[in-house]
Parts: sequence; C-alpha cells; structure tokens
Amino acid sequence: MLEHNPVARRLIAEALGNVVDRTVRKHVAGITQEPALTARIGQALENELDGRPILGYRLRIFTQDIPDRGTGSLERYIGGDLYVEVGEGAWRESKGFLVQAKFERNLIRHSAERQALREDCEDMLDRTTASYVWLYSDNRVRVLKAQQVRDSPEDPQSLPARRASTLFDRTLECREGARALGLPDVQGDEAHMRSALGTLLEGLRHPPPMAVGVSIVPSH
Repeated sequence: MLEHNPVARRLIAEALGNVVDRTVRKHVAGITQEPALTARIGQALENELDGRPILGYRLRIFTQDIPDRGTGSLERYIGGDLYVEVGEGAWRESKGFLVQAKFERNLIRHSAERQALREDCEDMLDRTTASYVWLYSDNRVRVLKAQQVRDSPEDPQSLPARRASTLFDRTLECREGARALGLPDVQGDEAHMRSALGTLLEGLRHPPPMAVGVSIVPSH
C-alpha cells in the first residue's frame, strides 16, 4: 500500500495509534468493559480522523460494531468489531487483521483469563496468521502477536510488546496483515458497505472479538 512512501505511512500510522492510545488512557481507569472500550476506540477514530488530509492522502475512517444480544448473537463468537478504512477513490488495496482485546490488569489478576486468551489466540490463528492481542494498559495499547501469546510459557503481560502505531505502520507497508481480511470492495453508500461488512463478519464467527481493516488510496 504505502511501501514506497515511508513519510506518509508513518504519519498516518502515528495518527491512528495516537487516537487509540489516547482513548485507552481516557477510559481504562473507569468501569468501561472491553467491548465498550473497543467501540469507543472506533468512534474516536471516526470523529478525530475521518476526512483528515495527510501528505496527499485523505483518511477515510469506517468502523463497525457487532450485535451482542441473544443466544445466537454475533458478539458471542467475535465480540466487538472495528474496521478502519484510510483513503478514497475508485482504486483501493485493503488488508486487515484480527484482534483479541484484553485489559492487562485482568490478566495479571486471573490465571483463567490468561488461559482463555491463549485459547482465543489458537482460534484466531486457525483463521489467519494476521492475528494480534491488544492489551489495554494504563496509558496505551500494547500489541502482541497471537503466536507469541499462544506459544510462550511466559504470561502474556510479561511478553515484549509493540505500539499500535507500529502495527498500523507495518500493515500499511504490506509487511503484515491479510488481504483476505480487508474491507469489502463495494460501490455505494454507507448502507451498502455495512451490508457487505455484515456478510464478511458472518464468516468470522469463530475466533476474534475485533477485526481491523486498513486501506489507503491517493486522494488525487
């Protein structure tokens, strides 16, 4: 996507990562639960970055929440879902990745939470290697690869982590992420996009609580 434009790529990745971290800092000390915080991150990305121009690219941010009511609800299988689209135009290259989000403090306190997270990572990795854990810490998101969490004998909160901006940067550079999990390339208004996203999400019922798609298009 932006392999050959590292300056624009890093500025866009930093803008995305900064909004994510700032939202976590604002809400992590309260009583907000993980799915609700994930939804707040999506809304903050839309409110703060949608339409912003950065070095010849216009950020288009599109997020999608997941139904969480009823025994057969989609949330029961994939929880809160977040899609991020960056750019505009007729041509678009899109990649995405799966995320399991957890409060770091809960992993520290409860061994059952740590074991459940490893199982979630196994489920995600059954679908794609582009799978990650986002740990909501006191002041930012700490990003781990799902393989790290699944395979390491250490507790997840003790593993070396990256920033959210680094993951966005690597995805925009086409070094990480999966094209099969990118945003649907459909024409039409927001309703058409949400309908296409609904179809895509139905195919992801098994592992992830959050999926992130990133696409970028020159604004000219």
